[in-house]
Amino acid sequence: MNKNLKDVVNWLLENGVDVMTKFPLKACESRYGGFGFIASRDISEGETIIDIPFDLLITSSDISPVCPSSLSSSSSSPISSLLLKNNSILKTLSNNVILCILLCCEVHSSSSSSSSSASSSSFWAPYIELLKKDVKAMTSACFSDLIISFIEFPPFIEEAKKHKDEMSKGYSSIIPLFDIIGYNISEDEYKWAWNIVQTRSCSYSISSSTSTSTSTTTTTSSSKKNNVALVPWGDLLNHHVSVNTSAFLDKKTRSYKMVTHTSFLKGDEVNIAYGKHPNSVLFHYYGFVIPDNPEDSIPIEITEDEWALLRKDLHTSSSSDFFWEKKVEIMAQYGLYLSGKYTAYKSDPPCSWNLLTTLRLIFATEKEIKSGAFLFVFEDRVISSSNEILVWTFLKKKAKMISSCFSCSLEEDQKKIMEQTKYSEEQILVIQLRIEVKKILNYLIDYATSTISSSSLNPQTKF
Repeated sequence: MNKNLKDVVNWLLENGVDVMTKFPLKACESRYGGFGFIASRDISEGETIIDIPFDLLITSSDISPVCPSSLSSSSSSPISSLLLKNNSILKTLSNNVILCILLCCEVHSSSSSSSSSASSSSFWAPYIELLKKDVKAMTSACFSDLIISFIEFPPFIEEAKKHKDEMSKGYSSIIPLFDIIGYNISEDEYKWAWNIVQTRSCSYSISSSTSTSTSTTTTTSSSKKNNVALVPWGDLLNHHVSVNTSAFLDKKTRSYKMVTHTSFLKGDEVNIAYGKHPNSVLFHYYGFVIPDNPEDSIPIEITEDEWALLRKDLHTSSSSDFFWEKKVEIMAQYGLYLSGKYTAYKSDPPCSWNLLTTLRLIFATEKEIKSGAFLFVFEDRVISSSNEILVWTFLKKKAKMISSCFSCSLEEDQKKIMEQTKYSEEQILVIQLRIEVKKILNYLIDYATSTISSSSLNPQTKF
């Protein structure tokens, strides 16, 4: 076993948690990098796989003005009491930022205790050392502008810039606390803490019930609703989309528990699910991409200019233009609007219901509107073969236009993945994301081509 892992095991044992015998898990190096778990024996549905005392968690509630005494950690950092005296500042910070501060304070606890070792005075020292060795914590917020530009897909570039700006603002917001905690947290130190919190933390809410539900899903730094925690040992569990897990705070045992609802055989890798996320969320928040992720999707935007051009092409006279307004009115009655924000994915059909329904209505003829044939779209039925051809021709053209933003083909990016030594880890991650975006676009193009062909060969009644 890795030395840092052994140190964490011994630290947990010293604090009453024998992870080697209590849990059906064996720590190992993950095939994806970093660490993970395999089953040390067969694991049944409903078994508790993680049970860590709340006092061993590093939580934002340690320094939160709203932390109930029944859950406040007896192992809290001395820094916590200093920060608690400045509630007015804390109230302006998100819980993710608060946890970043606490994590940095634990790494540099010697600054407030005149210790020569940066981590020797920290209660969580062995765990902190393990976190410092985490090389797979990598989120888009910490990418350079050049790496972000390699994404090439405009919506995801915009999202990465937003995350980077969010992290930068978070760092600026903690500068007034430097005098209070006794030293200056560098931007690089904060970036490291940000990556750790984004990729490893879980969110939880505090209530009066015996068990408080928690989530291993994404915790955004702008949210103040839930507290955020780092769970030693439990955060080694990696994500898999097909497993089902629940996590909660058990107030009776004062511990954080994870229960699997998926069975595992001895030797299987044991995973949890971070949530049903598309690759864009996994990329931006967790720093990885799942090939052929069944939950994957990409945004499709139809701009106001595109709608205006479509209106001009379809309605050349004032009388026919009246039917455009009629279509918009019909859509509004069913909660549909020309919002511009839609979704595409690898499924049948490969785009969201609101996009497909909107386009079918927009391309409906006057006769199809007057006859009531347009109502078919609300029953997931085709209005006519000619309507389908127009809809899927538009979508095919749109997908090709989006694909033109990339500098190379899907096949070329797949070849680059085979030549990983030529690229940095950040570049490889970006290429993996591009590949999955291109798969969805190519699927949409192929689906549209097939639908156009079948609609042409099997014409339906035209109204």
